[in-house]
Amino acid sequence: MRDLKVRFRQSRQCWVINATRVGLSNTHGGFRTKPEAEAEAEKLKAQFVLGQDVEAKAKPKLFSVRDALEDYQANQAKLQTKSYFEAQKFNLGLLTAVKFKGVAVGKHQMERLGRKSEREDFRTCIQLAIKNEGKSVETMQTRRKHWSKFFKFAAGKGWIDANPIEDIQLPKPSKKMYALQKCSPVLSLGCKLTR
Repeated sequence: MRDLKVRFRQSRQCWVINATRVGLSNTHGGFRTKPEAEAEAEKLKAQFVLGQDVEAKAKPKLFSVRDALEDYQANQAKLQTKSYFEAQKFNLGLLTAVKFKGVAVGKHQMERLGRKSEREDFRTCIQLAIKNEGKSVETMQTRRKHWSKFFKFAAGKGWIDANPIEDIQLPKPSKKMYALQKCSPVLSLGCKLTR
């Protein structure tokens, strides 16, 4: 028996299987990633070939940003030091509180924020949230770094198409501050005064 075909369905923004060969619909499933759909197609084909009943299973539930954050943090807890992980957890907690289209980001579906049609609006929302917080430039850069790492992880897992906040433009630290750090032993303990 030939393999079941897998394709991306634009209207639903998910991967589906053409399972008419095994007695199901031509848009069976709703998978977040292509490998998940291909694995399910192989299972359906194997069940059919072995003579087992092939029945439609419930579609995988779309999950919220908060659920994705829990998975990300479980992964990061093993990889990071405790202090860095706590700072990351704090910054990601702030992300869930940001309002996008009147709803907290934590309550949005992960897939929605990564869509091409929503990406520009979401990028602008995040940029304004970081700038309007009124913190220092270094704090803004830290927030962007932690949030961007989370979305990069989500893109790597296939939960979203691409990192929606990858190229946010934020103010850069002033050159004056860097000059002070290079010559002041108080601001940077590793520097020595030169005469």
